[in-house]
Amino acid sequence: MNKNILTLLRGFSLRKVIGFTLLTVVVITIACLVIGITNGFSETQMKNIMGFASIISTMGSMLIYTTFVSQAVSNDDKAVVTAWIVIVANIVSLIGSFLVFGDSDYGMQNYGQDFAKLNMALKTYPYTMITSLISIAGMLYSAKDVRQKFKVVWWIAILAFAVAGCGALSLSMSIFNYNTYETCAIITLVISLVFMIMLFYIGKQEAEEQQWSDAVATTASNKEQSSKLDVTNKGQELMKLKELLDANIITQEEFDTEKRKILNS
Repeated sequence: MNKNILTLLRGFSLRKVIGFTLLTVVVITIACLVIGITNGFSETQMKNIMGFASIISTMGSMLIYTTFVSQAVSNDDKAVVTAWIVIVANIVSLIGSFLVFGDSDYGMQNYGQDFAKLNMALKTYPYTMITSLISIAGMLYSAKDVRQKFKVVWWIAILAFAVAGCGALSLSMSIFNYNTYETCAIITLVISLVFMIMLFYIGKQEAEEQQWSDAVATTASNKEQSSKLDVTNKGQELMKLKELLDANIITQEEFDTEKRKILNS
């Protein structure tokens, strides 16, 4: 990412990026489920569908966070570095999704649903932990240069990554600690929703501020053009008046009187 792309991302509407991403994930998920239900699918196919939705969601998260970072960080150099760190973190998350995508039912048929969920979590938690650590490091790197209106939501994002990382860490310490991992995943989801809502609201505020700024600029431009036109008209009237004076059609006194009227109008 260079500064040209940074400028492009700063021109994006945060609320439109969030809305488009969420809508895309929901539509793709529903479409996959409808296709699966219509044609009939096994437990493995069901997980593949959800895995595909997870991959799309991660790609959407990458777009949201790079746009968020580019607009929140005032220092251009730090914004570029942080955006790259966020992209790398999401690529790690994508790798984790692809590794389990197309996998079997994780032992559900032989050992039950709880074992299957634990087995799937054990496959993905290292990538969750690495993603969280990279994201936190990148966001802490630019924390001092975050614009005032983004500071709260910036730390909320860091909190979401920290909770997700703690869940992965708890699972790495004991394979019997899946409940903690699952609880952390739910908390992360709730914090992420709060993050999205706040970011959407900030995006709405910025859009309204931009509309106001554009309206003020347009009004000022119209006034300037009107002023220039007024000066031009007065100049033309004075030139005509001078021609009448030079042709001795009016006297100097009449010229001076009319000149004052034009200049004071």
